[in-house]
Amino acid sequence: MLRSLSFAILSAFLSVSAYASDVVYPGGGVFSQVVDGGGTRTSITLVNLDSLAATYTLYFYKDDGSAWSTLSTTAGSGPQLSGTLAPLGSVIIKTNGTGGAQDQGWALLSTAGNVTDGNGLYHYMIGGTAVFTLALPGNATAGTAPNPAAQATVPLDTGYDSAFAIPFDHTNAVFGVALANSWQSTALTVNVRAVNPSGTTIPTAVQSIQLPGNGHTAFLLTDKFPELANLQGLVVFTPVPSDQNNTFGLINALGLRANAEGTSLSTVTPLIPCLYVSGTGCTN
Repeated sequence: MLRSLSFAILSAFLSVSAYASDVVYPGGGVFSQVVDGGGTRTSITLVNLDSLAATYTLYFYKDDGSAWSTLSTTAGSGPQLSGTLAPLGSVIIKTNGTGGAQDQGWALLSTAGNVTDGNGLYHYMIGGTAVFTLALPGNATAGTAPNPAAQATVPLDTGYDSAFAIPFDHTNAVFGVALANSWQSTALTVNVRAVNPSGTTIPTAVQSIQLPGNGHTAFLLTDKFPELANLQGLVVFTPVPSDQNNTFGLINALGLRANAEGTSLSTVTPLIPCLYVSGTGCTN
C-alpha cells in the first residue's frame, strides 16, 4: 500500500532542472512539468526582477508536443497566457484541476517585449516557481483546505543543457524523472545509461528515449527501467543532436523523489557537467 502510494505521487509530479543558486537570466525559461486533473494541480508564480514593467507569455504543451488547448487556469484557458508585471511585481497562476483524469505537459515562459536596446529586442528578467499538488487518499481536491496534500516546489529553469545525471536510491524511496524537448520543434533522441555506485554500467533493455518536437515525457525510473529496482546509482540522459539549430542537443530535465510512506515529495536537481570551452569557461 505504501509503495503504491509513493508510485502514485511520483507519477503525478514528474518536472525542471534548476541551478542551485537559481540564477535568473533574461528571456524566460521552462517548467518541465505541469500536471492537472485527476486530483492534481499546478500553481505557477512569476516574479519580475527587472527594473522595467515586463511582459510575458506562457505557452503550454502536451506530451506529444501539441498545444495544450484544454488547460484551464485562474488566468484564463487555452495553450497561451499573457500578461504584464510591474517592477518587482508578481502573479500566481493556478490550474483549476477540474478534469477527472490526470493530464500532463510542460510550459515555456517567453519574456520578449517590444522594447529594444543596442542588441535588438529586449528580453525581460522574470523568475518563477511551480508548486505541484496531489490530494492524499480520502481527499477529493488537491490543495483545498483543510484537505492535506503532498507538494513539491521547483524553480523556473532559465537554462538548458545537453547532459543530465539523476542519482537514485531505490532501496528506500521511489524516483522519477521528467524530460522536455524545449529547444526544437523536431524529434529528439535521448540516450540513457545507468551505472551503479562503482561506476559500472547496469544493463537495461531501454537505452534511448524518443521525444517529439516540443514534446515531453515523465515516468518512474523503475517503470521504464525495471532493472533498477532495489538498486542505487546514477542515470545519465544525453540528447543526440538532430536539428541544425540544436548542435548540442538541448533539453530540460528534473528528478523527483517520494518517501516510502508516500506522504512527501522532494525534487532531485540533476547534476549537469560543465560544457567547457577554452578561454570562456562553461558555456551552459
